[in-house]
Amino acid sequence: MDFENGLKNGFDVWKNNAASFIVGCIVIFLPFVITIAATALVSYIAATLLGSFLLAFGVSLISIVILFLVAFFVVIPLSFGLVHMAIKGAQGDKVEIKDVFYSFTSLHGYIRSLIFAFIVLLPFVILTLISLIPLIGFFVLPLYPIIAFIAVFFLIFALYICIMVPSKNITYAVSESSNIAMENPLITLLLIVICLILNLIGTLLLFVGLFATVPITLVLTAFVLMELKPDIKDQQFICQI
Repeated sequence: MDFENGLKNGFDVWKNNAASFIVGCIVIFLPFVITIAATALVSYIAATLLGSFLLAFGVSLISIVILFLVAFFVVIPLSFGLVHMAIKGAQGDKVEIKDVFYSFTSLHGYIRSLIFAFIVLLPFVILTLISLIPLIGFFVLPLYPIIAFIAVFFLIFALYICIMVPSKNITYAVSESSNIAMENPLITLLLIVICLILNLIGTLLLFVGLFATVPITLVLTAFVLMELKPDIKDQQFICQI
């Protein structure tokens, strides 16, 4: 696997579609920013102008619930769109801003994105709840990063396969991603490390760098998947792009 060429291709795809990718990233981050800003404003009004710290605390708790709902029902489907953009770019197609709304183009696609997120995130939710249990959580919490890394290893290609093979169910995407990872462990590990390093650099650049590093790593992952499984996409996906 030529990662150097893959990174170059990833950068070229981002460069040639920079406006679409940047706007796509902004669209994904915007719901969080709006929700947090609105919550901060209401909390400030409650604490300062109304003089009620209890009300401000209640607003903060409600904001956590709202952020979760926004993340699950808005940001996750939009994230599907960003991956869809990366896949299109990786296979040489023109990336458009509207592609970020890929999951919202049909009820089936939207529900499919939510089901995928539920299946993938449920183990982490359960693990988080267990970690909050006194004594038990003390032993579980240190294992969280290890379990998360293992999950990323086996699921790194799952979202791509879910999008590229819409004729198959989500368990197929998860199973196929696991099989590819187990068949190519060194390539998968190196891909994860490269993606982590690039996005860490993007984070250190005042988070602005993520507008470049996130799309580049998504395109790189799509390239790697297409190299390992060149026949992975089906006719339904071809018709949708």
